[in-house]
Formats: sequence, structure tokens, C-alpha cells
Amino acid sequence: MPCRKNLLTFPEPVTEYTFKPQCKSFGRKGEKARDDHHSNTITVMGVERYYCAYIPPGTTTTHKRPLLIWLHGAGTTADSMYDVTSLRLKAEDYPLSVNSELKGFYLISVQGRHLHWPTEPPRSGPNYDFYYRDLRSPSTNPDIAFFDALIDQTVETGLVDTRQIYMMGWSAGGHFTTFYGIIRHEQRTPGGNRIAAVVSYSSGDPFEDPIPNLTPSCHLKNYPQSNVPILLISHDCDIIVCDIQQEMKIASNGKDFWGYPPYPMFDMAGIYVGPGDVVAQWIADLRDRVGNRRVKWLLVNAIGDEVSSCSPMCTAGDALGAHCTWPNGDSYAVQHMVQGRDLEVNMLDYLKQYPLIS
Repeated sequence: MPCRKNLLTFPEPVTEYTFKPQCKSFGRKGEKARDDHHSNTITVMGVERYYCAYIPPGTTTTHKRPLLIWLHGAGTTADSMYDVTSLRLKAEDYPLSVNSELKGFYLISVQGRHLHWPTEPPRSGPNYDFYYRDLRSPSTNPDIAFFDALIDQTVETGLVDTRQIYMMGWSAGGHFTTFYGIIRHEQRTPGGNRIAAVVSYSSGDPFEDPIPNLTPSCHLKNYPQSNVPILLISHDCDIIVCDIQQEMKIASNGKDFWGYPPYPMFDMAGIYVGPGDVVAQWIADLRDRVGNRRVKWLLVNAIGDEVSSCSPMCTAGDALGAHCTWPNGDSYAVQHMVQGRDLEVNMLDYLKQYPLIS
């Protein structure tokens, strides 16, 4: 049930839903630039919400495609999917469907609401509310209701293989992806649909507090139970830290000196690591507190190679740089001057393994 209904809402609601994505590449040129020409709208709880959508040619009610919904990180937009990831290109012909004759997938990139984190003005902006925890179906949480309605409306077109409804999120979008996947794998949307599997990149525990020592606490005492397949990809050096030892190393933390620091900025004293942002602990809680036996943790280094342990050389600057890099190979090349692994392939291949059986 709810922590506080309006915990993350701006004082002036009129400014809350103003950004409208254009659904095209801005900084990207050449073969990977894509333009879907306009955003789509859906009205949920009296508010107009925006999203971008791409449907591969040949998608019909008899040739349905998997649905993948991508969630941007805090402070970014639905257009980020076009400029930072290679998912829009892959959506044209990637073999995600369980039907081997069908290529491509139905891709949606959503626009978060403008929200405010308590005492964190620098983090205010496009985001998702996983602290107001009305997990019911239907829900009074505006973001849960939005994703419920978006999925149900998209399925109503007849173009979606309902066995393959997937979500993928980055940072705060990854928090919400795991949150929503956990609740909507077990309990159907109002329209009767379920999430088959999710991928979360560089994200942590959505059932924790937004800030330390919050009173009253929003930490959820009893986590919902779910066996939704979850692939969690994180860096061996990240502001969503690998383990407690890494947190101690990079988060000597400005708050010990200056009070509560802005997020995600760092200073000479360290970088802020929030409650629930220790991946090893979150993986343990997924297995023990959520009861999930289908969670997989893929730990990678700066260029996307799988590693077995956290980096002992991690600094606050390196951690922030890794967190702000989407793992499609191209981003690695820009940051490290070397072509990295395209982990979107790992993400899509993982999702494909887990269509709903019933």
C-alpha cells in the first residue's frame, strides 16, 4: 500500500506533464538515426501521457510481434532511446519472437512524469514513482495505472503476442521496471495482461527509502512475492555500487561533510549512494525477500566484458561515468576509445528465453 500518495509530486501540478518527446534521433547521424515522426498520447487518470512507438512492417493480427517497453533514466526523456541505445534499429529485424519466421518487435519508449525527490532538487524532472506502492489492479498510483493502460491499449490493437510483453529500464527506469515486473508478472493488469520478463540496467531496490533516515520511512516491510525472470546488469564500478566494500570506498560521501548532497553529482569527498543502491544486497533480497529464483546478475567492466568481482580501483568519477553509459557498444567506444560489447544482445536474448507459458 502507499507510502505517501504525493511524495514525489511537484508543488505546482500544472508543470508536471509538460514535456512531449519528438520520437527521433537528435545527436545521432547515419544508419542508426531514426525518426518515428511524432509522439503518441494516452489519457490516464485525467492526465495526457506521452510515448514513442515503432511497429515493424508486416505486423498484423495474424503476425503478432513481441512488445518491448523501454524506460529512460531520471532526468532524461523518451527520445534518449533513439540517441543512446540501438534498440530502435534492432526493433526492425531482431529475432525476438518465439515464432522463428517473424523478425522485429513492437517497441515503445515512454516519457516519465516530472517528479520531485524529497530534499533533492537536482534530481527533480522526468521520472517514475515507485514509492507510492498501491500494487493493486487497478492501482491509484499514476505510473502503475499508466503502464497498465498502455499495455492494455496496445494489446487491444491485436498486434502484440501477449506471451511476450517485456520491459527494460535504465537507472531509475530500471528501478521501476523491476518494481512493475514483480507486481504485474503475478497480478494481471485490469485488461488481463502480464509481464513475461524484465531487464534492469544499473538500478537497485525500488522498495527502499528515497533518502536515508526518511521519517516516516517508505521502506517496505514485506516485499511482494514474484518469480518474474529478471536480468540485472551492472558495472563493477558504478554509483549503483557493486557491494558494501565498494560503497565504503567511493561513498565517504559529501553528506558526511556538507549535509545531504545533490544527486548524482559528486565532489572531492565522494559520491552519494542511496538506500537500496548496493546491487549484491538487492540481488540477495530478490532471492530471499521476493522469493525470486529466476533472477540473474550480469556484472560487467567498463567495456562490457563479464567479470566475477567488483573493481578495487573504482573512483566516484569512474562510477558516475559508467552509470551514464548505456551498454550498446557504441557508448563504450565514445567513453573509452575502444569498441565495447553490445549488451543489448544479451538483454534481448535473455527476454526471448522467457515467454509466458500460460
